[in-house]
Amino acid sequence: MPGTWETSVSANPQAPRGLLAAVGKRLAAEFGSDLEIVYPAYEASAFDNGKTYAESEVDGVAKVSALLERCPDSRTVLAGYSQGADVAGDVAWRIGHGQGPIPERSLISVGLLADPKRGDSPVIGPDVTGRGIAGDRPGGYGATSDSIFWLCSRTDLYCNVTNRNPILAKLGRLLGSPVKGDPADLAFLVSDASSVDLARARASVRRLVRIQHSGEFDAASVAELSHLARTVVSTFRPIVDSDGWLGQSVNESAAFDSGRGPDAAAVLRALSGMDTTGILEAASTTVSLSAQLSKTGDTLVARRVADAVARLAGLIAPLSEYDEQALVAASTSMGPLKSSYAVSQVLTVVQALTATDFARIGRDLRTLSNQLGRHDVHAAHATAQSLNRQLEPWVSMAANLDYETVSRLLMMIPDPTGEMQALAALLKLMGRIDIAGVANVAGRLQEVGWRAASGDARAAVQLPPIAHDFAELMSAALGSRWRTDSGQLYEAVGGRPAFTVASDLRSFIDVGDLGTVGAFAKDGFDAAIFLRSGAHTLSYSRPVFNGRSAVDEIYERFSSALAASPS
Repeated sequence: MPGTWETSVSANPQAPRGLLAAVGKRLAAEFGSDLEIVYPAYEASAFDNGKTYAESEVDGVAKVSALLERCPDSRTVLAGYSQGADVAGDVAWRIGHGQGPIPERSLISVGLLADPKRGDSPVIGPDVTGRGIAGDRPGGYGATSDSIFWLCSRTDLYCNVTNRNPILAKLGRLLGSPVKGDPADLAFLVSDASSVDLARARASVRRLVRIQHSGEFDAASVAELSHLARTVVSTFRPIVDSDGWLGQSVNESAAFDSGRGPDAAAVLRALSGMDTTGILEAASTTVSLSAQLSKTGDTLVARRVADAVARLAGLIAPLSEYDEQALVAASTSMGPLKSSYAVSQVLTVVQALTATDFARIGRDLRTLSNQLGRHDVHAAHATAQSLNRQLEPWVSMAANLDYETVSRLLMMIPDPTGEMQALAALLKLMGRIDIAGVANVAGRLQEVGWRAASGDARAAVQLPPIAHDFAELMSAALGSRWRTDSGQLYEAVGGRPAFTVASDLRSFIDVGDLGTVGAFAKDGFDAAIFLRSGAHTLSYSRPVFNGRSAVDEIYERFSSALAASPS
C-alpha cells in the first residue's frame, strides 16, 4: 500500500510504486504467476487535491477492502508504508475483529512500515520508546494479532513521537482523524492544487509568443491561443489563491527542502515574488480577447491579444531559469504546503506562548501607564526596555503569523485537560494587540530615556504624545474596556485584569499533563531536525536489523509466510 503522494486515484495498480515497490518486485520474481501483486490506487493525499488526510485514508481503506473482497479465500499478505500503513493497519484491524472484507485465516502476514497508528506496539529491530503520531487502534487486533509486525525508525516521528513532543502528538491525532466524525471540520487546511502544472504553463506561454510573432490569427491559431491561455489560467488560479501563505510556507517549512528538493523550493520562492495576479489577469484577458477575435476578426482586437501575450510572457519570464524537473516538483508540492505551514506555525506559536512571561508583560504595561501619567522619564525608560525584551519574539513573528488558523487548530485539538484551549485563549489575546505598535512605543520611550539620561531637559516633553499613542494602541486592541483615569490605564475583564488571566493560564499549562515549557520547545526543535533528516524515507532503505533494511525485512517475512502457508 503506497504512502502519501506515492500514488493517485488514476494510477495503474499493477505498476510498482513507492518505497515498497522493491518488496513487490522481489516477490514477483520469486513466486511468478502464483502471486498477484497490487498497488492500490487511492487518493494518497494530505490536505491537498481538495482532500483531508482522513478522507484520503478512508478512501484507501475502501479501495483495499474492495480488492480483497474479490478473492476472500486466497492467501493474502498486506504491506503499507506511512499513510499506506495507516490504511493497511485499519484493514487488518477490521479483519481481526470479524468486520471483513476477508476471513482472518486468509490474511497470513501484515507488514506496517512507519505506521502513524502504531500506538506502542513493539517493532522489529531497534526498540522505540514512543507511539504513532496518530494514536492507536482501540482494542488490539483480535484474531490477526500474531500476523502483524511493525517497523519504525527511532528518528521517525510519524511512528515514534515521544513525550518530548506533546504538541506534535496532539496535532497528529487531530490531523489524522475526523473531528467530531466529520472530516470537513478540517477543510480550512485543505487546498486543491491538482491543476497546477508550471512546466505546461511555461510551454504554453512560449507557444503563445510564437503565434503572436507570426502575426497569423486564422481560426485555427485563435482557437489554439484560447486553449493555451486556459492552461495558464488553470495553473495560476490556485497559485493566486495561495498568495497569502505560499512564500512564507516555503521559507519556513522544514519539511519542504527534504520532501521535494531545493530546486522545487527555489521555484516556489520565485513564484512568491512574482506578480501571479498579473499573470492570471493577462492569461484570462487572452482567453476573453481570443473569443472576440474568433467572432469578429477585428485587427484592433488582434493587437490587444498581442499586447496581452507580451505582458504574460514578461511576467512569467522568471520561470525560464528552472528546468522542467524543478517545475514539475514544485507543481506537485503546492497542495500540502498550506497544512504543513499551519503545523509549523502552531509549533512556533506554542513555543512563544509557553516561553512568554505574561504576568510580567501585564505588570510592565500597567507600570508603564502609571509612569507615563507621572511623566517619569527615567522609570518609563527602564520599563520600556523590559517590555521590549519580552515582546521581541512576538514582533519577529507578528507579520507572518496567521492567528486565526493557529488558534482554530489549537481549539480543535481534543484535550480534556484544557491546555490547548488555554493556549488558544492566550493567542487570541496576543492577536488583539498591535505587538509591533507596542514595541515601537517602547522603543521611542527608550530613546527619550537615553536623552533624559544624557541631560536633555526637553526629553520629558516627548512623553505626552507617546502616552497618547500607547493609550490608543490598547484601546484599539481591547475596546472600551481600557480607559484612562488620572493618567492610569487598565482593563477589567470579568472583574480580572486580562494579563492576570493570561498568567493564570500559563501557570495552568506549566503544571498540566503536557509537561514543562521545555517539552514544548523540544517539539519545534525535534520537528525541524526530523523533517530535514529524511528519517521518514531514507532510513528504511538502510540496514537496521540483522544487516537487513526495513524493506528487506518485509520481503523476507512475506516470502517465508507465503512459502510456509498451504495452498
